[in-house]
Amino acid sequence: MLSCNERITLRQMQLLIILSAMGTGMIVLPRRAAEYAAQDGWLIVLGLTAIAMLASALIIKAARIKPNAPFIANAGYALSRPVAKVLAVFLWIKLVLAAGLEMRSFLVITRQVLLRDTPIFIVSAVMLCVCAYAAIKGIETRARVAEVLVLLLAVPFIFLFVIALIDIDLSNLQPLFTAPPKRLLEGTLRLGFVFTGLECLLLVSPYIAPDKKAGRAAVTAVGLAGIIITALTVITLAKFGAGVTDEPWPVLRMMDMLSLPGSFIERQEALMFGFWIVTVFALVNALLFFGGRLLGEFGTKKKGIFSRRVCTVVTVLAVFAVTCMPWEGEGIYKRLDWLYYTSGVFFLLVLPVLMIIGAKLRDWLNRRGKHMADGTKSFLLFAVLFTPLLGLAGCYDRVEIEDRKFVVAFGIDKKESEGDENTSEERYKLSVYTNLSQNKDEGEADEHEEHIKTASGRTLTEAMSKLDTQANTRLYYGQAKIILLGEELTEDAALVTDAFAALVQNMEIERQIKVIVIDGMASEALGKDLHKKIARANTVNFSPDFEELHTRLKQSGCALIPKHPDGAIALKACGKTETLDAAGLRGFLWCLDGKNKGEVVTVSAENTAPNDGAFISFAINKHTAEITIEPRYPAPRVIVEVKAEGHIVKSGEVSPGFAAILIEREIANEIRATAEKLKDANLDAYQWLEYLRKKRYGLYQRYGYRWAEIFPQLEIVPRVSVTVR
Repeated sequence: MLSCNERITLRQMQLLIILSAMGTGMIVLPRRAAEYAAQDGWLIVLGLTAIAMLASALIIKAARIKPNAPFIANAGYALSRPVAKVLAVFLWIKLVLAAGLEMRSFLVITRQVLLRDTPIFIVSAVMLCVCAYAAIKGIETRARVAEVLVLLLAVPFIFLFVIALIDIDLSNLQPLFTAPPKRLLEGTLRLGFVFTGLECLLLVSPYIAPDKKAGRAAVTAVGLAGIIITALTVITLAKFGAGVTDEPWPVLRMMDMLSLPGSFIERQEALMFGFWIVTVFALVNALLFFGGRLLGEFGTKKKGIFSRRVCTVVTVLAVFAVTCMPWEGEGIYKRLDWLYYTSGVFFLLVLPVLMIIGAKLRDWLNRRGKHMADGTKSFLLFAVLFTPLLGLAGCYDRVEIEDRKFVVAFGIDKKESEGDENTSEERYKLSVYTNLSQNKDEGEADEHEEHIKTASGRTLTEAMSKLDTQANTRLYYGQAKIILLGEELTEDAALVTDAFAALVQNMEIERQIKVIVIDGMASEALGKDLHKKIARANTVNFSPDFEELHTRLKQSGCALIPKHPDGAIALKACGKTETLDAAGLRGFLWCLDGKNKGEVVTVSAENTAPNDGAFISFAINKHTAEITIEPRYPAPRVIVEVKAEGHIVKSGEVSPGFAAILIEREIANEIRATAEKLKDANLDAYQWLEYLRKKRYGLYQRYGYRWAEIFPQLEIVPRVSVTVR
């Protein structure tokens, strides 16, 4: 490959466009789109794709006004040379700011996910050096590298993409097309930063062969990138539902939640993160390359202060200065938004139209009166590109396994007031268990206690920080199997809600971790028979994970948390809680398809059968439930149609037909009793309002705004059919 070859093919241009278009936006776009249009956020991405395709067609046409001419010559022909030079200065500033903000966003996420103790400027310097090296070598070097990277990353990306499709809930996308057009338009105009770097096509003309198909090739590449981003947005929205707005980087979290049986990769999001690193490299590399070449157009000599290397180095230093500015979190995206709908819109849409119109007027007036052949160099370039990835793998600030304690389980309790003014402010007591022992000998209780550490704080995050400072090793929550909630804690719904919000912010905690309520104090339940609690939480019919509970609290403000050893706690985010015993929980689960499989229903046959005092035990082999909500005044009617199949364990000498009638009556009574209890507490733990939003949007609009008033008035009609096998 000759690095002095300054030409690329249209296919190579397409690869560069695709890689550059899938930068930071791919990671944060689903969350930001959902903030504007909820489950219809993917429509915003489609709108952005359509606008980007139109913009790319206009830009290519404007860039080819004078084929093979640089930007200043092109714009100068259409708008005069002084105006072209002013535009070039502003375009260079725009490229520098865009590269700096994209890099800063990348650095913030990298620091929080991988390199927590690494100074930002070090990672920035390393990444920019690699990008600058490829930029200095020329566009053909960049194109060849893009060909290699696309081939290396396409297979794992498609694999993870397919795996992610398996574990999504498409009902989270329902109902469709409910977002107001105003919100869709606002989101489309605000989130165009996703296609940052597309303005570089204004500068691409000297590097592609004169071909009438260049515009079509650019539009196709942008469309393909948009389809990929749209598909990723749809999958992410289907995965998280309304909870996507709580995820700072939902795509990374979704990949982390993938379950690959037999996989030797502990964290699947590392593959997605690696793909993202490459796309950020491609985007920043492009901005540095074209920024350096644009700066070089102000000189007439090939050497001197306007040489390729000097101009690229100046651009790199400017970008490095931008990345070192104290911008964090949402402030970065606000500036990216501002950059897009000011200078971005101008260079993507306004300037190409002005150049095309100016060129037409100028034409009317005129009618009037570096390939690198050495394979060693290619290998060296490849090695230089991937060497920084080794540093980004977390080894720089690694924590040896001997210096880390793995939290197996942790319990959260309400901090008891001790009368002291300082301690009375502490609301949480956090206990962690750092070693799971399978020993069942009661005489080893002291050994268990040695592995239990506790700390308290006004917030759960503060308690976690105190535990880290107390321990001589770092606590790691990524291996935790269960969260125990003290019964007293669940009596204060606000405490549980705040605790869940704090846990969401901890990137180490798995979203599939099980959550149960413990009789008494969670700290006392740790250690002793903990492995039994974990086993039970993973095998019982009703065992929602943390992700499911958090989503339910966010969507409807209600959630049902299983309780050990039996029963459940119905929790309302802003209100009282309700306790269900074993029979009450079973009455709730009859309304959920298949959740009571394996249960045994026992009913007395006293005064109903010839042999008084007999009872019947019926084991459920199969259970289905179907919910139908019919509109009524003043409140709708909910029909719960339950079908159960099973066998009689103990009949008490009662005929199978009569036993089926008694079991049907018992199941119906359990459904009514639980429903009445939840209605009295105004706790929609069934998620029936969410059901209306997804399945019956007309009824949702009719009842949703006053559901708190309507739910206690619901008419619950159980229709039970039992088949004895």
